[in-house]
Amino acid sequence: MKRNILSSLPLLLVLPALSLSLASCGKKSEGASSENQTRKILVSYFPDNPWCYVDDNGKAAGYEIEVLREVDKLLDQYEFVYEVAPEHPSMLISVETGKAQIGVNGLFYNPERAKRFLYPEQPSGANITGLIISSDFGKDVETLRDFSLKGGRIAPVAPNVGTWGTISEWNEKNPDAQIKLIPAEVFDKTIDITGVLQNQWEGTANNISFYEYGFNNPEGPYHQYKDKFKFIPWKGIRTWFVFTKSETELAAAYDEAFKTLYESGKIGELSERYFGLNTFDYVQD
Repeated sequence: MKRNILSSLPLLLVLPALSLSLASCGKKSEGASSENQTRKILVSYFPDNPWCYVDDNGKAAGYEIEVLREVDKLLDQYEFVYEVAPEHPSMLISVETGKAQIGVNGLFYNPERAKRFLYPEQPSGANITGLIISSDFGKDVETLRDFSLKGGRIAPVAPNVGTWGTISEWNEKNPDAQIKLIPAEVFDKTIDITGVLQNQWEGTANNISFYEYGFNNPEGPYHQYKDKFKFIPWKGIRTWFVFTKSETELAAAYDEAFKTLYESGKIGELSERYFGLNTFDYVQD
């Protein structure tokens, strides 16, 4: 467990770098520094709305992009520039090789990935796992317990995806309010949503970022069904930026800036804007 309440990664992941000249968490000076005083940091992102995407003007946008823009304002010694990656693997390779210094994609912590990348002490945000359920069935359903006790069924879940583990954890902690897990061969969101519409089951396990983009965004694939579904939140899971392994000073500067933004309420404000609630409220450890 980390000592900091905002994250739970081992402290060894980021070497102490607090001696760096973080003229840091004051406002970035206006008119500011010359080229040799400001280092450009390339941020590679693979679109996953609402975490990061290309807006109608061709610019980087999304929750995590805005977090980094706010961080950048606090760091005089850096200037962040953004580049969209054509594929998820190419985004990771770009960071691993040092072509880019930060990777963005609403990533969860992964022990195998930690061998290739530097995780900072502070997260980028939190994604909430829960249930997307039929609005008709869910008129009086506000929690997973309500859903279970009302006899709700969820779409089959592929055992190799994170939601299988999340629902399994719920069942272990709530023996009197089980949610039956049926293994699926593949993870197909469209099959899951169609099954709810056809009353094959009353809900499907997924996360709030999928719900917000899929149903509430006018460009989302299920926007036409917005009024037929609701989201039941359960557990917040931290998301992370990944840094090139050698970027210990940059990661430490990010950590200090993020803590300042979190304590000022700015992170919560951005979460409300993109997810409709403060996702950190659902982080349980």
